[in-house]
Amino acid sequence: MKNLLLQLGIILLLILNSNPLSAQRYELVWSDEFNTNELDTDTWNTWKGSAFNDELQCYTERDKNIQLQDGVLMLTAHREQVQCANLLRSYSSGRISTDTLNAGWEYGRFEISAKMPSGTGFWPAFWLMPAKLIGWPRGGEIDIMEYRGNLVNETNAAIHYWRAGCSGNSATCREIEGQNLDTGLDLSADFNIYALEWTPSKLIWYFNENPYFEVDLTTISAEYNPFTGPFYIILNLAVGGNYLPNPTPSTVFPQSFTIDYVRVFQDSNQKPEVDVSTVDITYASGSSIQFTPTVTDPDGSIERVDYFLDGELIQSVSQPPFYAQLDPIIEGCYELSVVAYDNDNAASEEHNERVIIIGEGCTNKAYESNPPVVPAIIPFWRYNHGGQNVAYFETTPLMNLGSSDDEVPRAFEGVDIMKVDHPDTDFAVFESVTGEWMRFELDSPESGPTDWIFSIASDINSSFDFEVNGVQVGSFNRIRTNGDPVERVLNNIELQEGLNDIKITTRIGNITWFTMDVTNSEPVSIDNLTDSEQPVDIMLLKSYPNPFNPSTVVQLELPETLEITLAVYALNGARILTLHQGILPRGSHQFKVDMTSFSSGVYFAKATSAEMTQVLPITLLK
Repeated sequence: MKNLLLQLGIILLLILNSNPLSAQRYELVWSDEFNTNELDTDTWNTWKGSAFNDELQCYTERDKNIQLQDGVLMLTAHREQVQCANLLRSYSSGRISTDTLNAGWEYGRFEISAKMPSGTGFWPAFWLMPAKLIGWPRGGEIDIMEYRGNLVNETNAAIHYWRAGCSGNSATCREIEGQNLDTGLDLSADFNIYALEWTPSKLIWYFNENPYFEVDLTTISAEYNPFTGPFYIILNLAVGGNYLPNPTPSTVFPQSFTIDYVRVFQDSNQKPEVDVSTVDITYASGSSIQFTPTVTDPDGSIERVDYFLDGELIQSVSQPPFYAQLDPIIEGCYELSVVAYDNDNAASEEHNERVIIIGEGCTNKAYESNPPVVPAIIPFWRYNHGGQNVAYFETTPLMNLGSSDDEVPRAFEGVDIMKVDHPDTDFAVFESVTGEWMRFELDSPESGPTDWIFSIASDINSSFDFEVNGVQVGSFNRIRTNGDPVERVLNNIELQEGLNDIKITTRIGNITWFTMDVTNSEPVSIDNLTDSEQPVDIMLLKSYPNPFNPSTVVQLELPETLEITLAVYALNGARILTLHQGILPRGSHQFKVDMTSFSSGVYFAKATSAEMTQVLPITLLK
């Protein structure tokens, strides 16, 4: 009769798992139907001795505590005096586990059909522990069913693991997630099915085939990578402990945790296979795109193929041949990943990736084949080729706010460009918000200082930083122009002979960029200028000699009285000398920098006011 029930149960399970939302095609891989008169000791290990959790029983391997009869297993608790090592216990009971099966099982469906004892103090459990012991609860614990005899309608599910970042002990670092279910049934009156489905991403608990608790394993904050690798089964009946009230004088003994069967099912479904080598690597800017991977399923059919660019889902295709057809995409280099799902909703393995290049690709290079040469006026819309995180950074890299205007250049790149009325450019970069940046390549015929005039606009208080060859050499703070273009100037910016890498970053705010006007610096002293010629927002920073040994003179020229901090910094950003901190009047000021006690290397003199910062590299050669 039980064999017939087993066959019907498996058929029912296969029907339940034919649901397209299920990713499993479960097949029975192991079971114990308890149809013999003796416990299979090649499968089960019996526990002898005390337990944990302030429990009161002593586990024994006697027939009165572990018995097979009439096709069921009975773990039976008795009220009796039992010598348990050095302790005299008042209760005995039984506990068995499959840790003799060294491999255990990783993932699958684990279920029992069981009937519970009734009465205060009985604590039966069906649970899983990792075969690889690394110290509880580092490897995790899965409680498929726990029951308290004083709550005959209720079953409980839980997991235990070590909380991420915790440096304490198991008592302080254990994390528990669980759920109590009021079944509405007296669980001691009849057999019921308690089951768990375990996949790499989820744990789902069932009572009589109805799911009632789920844990997303991808979101738990755990150390030691728990819930991976093989786990083994434990069945036990505890008496008393810290999870429930202890037995009372009226608790009836003996009573049993009665198990009709234990079964383990695993997924036999073979996952779909994806070959992305058939996908083209390069695509022209502004053209429609077709991705053509090869997708197959060894034992079923493909239902859906999802396409991702840099981890973002861009299209799902549910019709053969499952190719993606896309409108033009912003230029750059992307990691295309493809995931196929079969008719059992099993997903293909990860790592189906291919780097694709759209337009000019992801090598940082000048907009034109020949970079601009000093002196030059450089419109900002001529930023480098290379795409997101290479030539620029955009907070919305797959969207160009100016692409709807047919007259705007570079409509299929991520930087937002609009048409403007400006004497030096027909287009400007707009909506450059906090954290966004652009890079430019600039050719200088010789090494030496240069002056820079930035034509910009901003409706709100905005700030930007200016880098040359990876070193920040200037910045402007609190720029607000009510939308009209203004000029901001930086002087004495050292360029190296040949190509120079220029980077402009919107540190905060929202800036419209028009042009950069770069010229070679000419000697100038603020004191020699008339009031009408005085610049209002610059300071001049020079040093001589440079390189030097062991001292140099830093000259600072101010257009007006300002509160200034002038200091010398090491390459790691540490301030090593403070030359001045406080108010300085308009005019020229000189500060001697003695670096006798410092090692050879490149350092930076940095002058900072409320409105701007200027940085000058200085080189100590010993």
